[in-house]
Amino acid sequence: MLVAVTAGLLLAGAPVFAHHGDAGRYEEAIVTMSGTVVDMQLVDPHSVIVFDVADESGKTVRWQAELNGRGGSLEDGLDQETR
Repeated sequence: MLVAVTAGLLLAGAPVFAHHGDAGRYEEAIVTMSGTVVDMQLVDPHSVIVFDVADESGKTVRWQAELNGRGGSLEDGLDQETR
């Protein structure tokens, strides 16, 4: 009985560790780039946008950015020109 209760409590607590916060993980810097969107995946919990940008030498560099979930991605990180 004790083993069953312990296993049940461990399994019930597992979803608590399923997600992480982003506070303090990144520097608070604004970076502006112009490029071509290659792929956009509006999914939960994190949407992804992939885009190609030309560097100073003209070489194309592929970037990937992580956004909020599909419900708030466009409102939270992209400006009107991007939409």
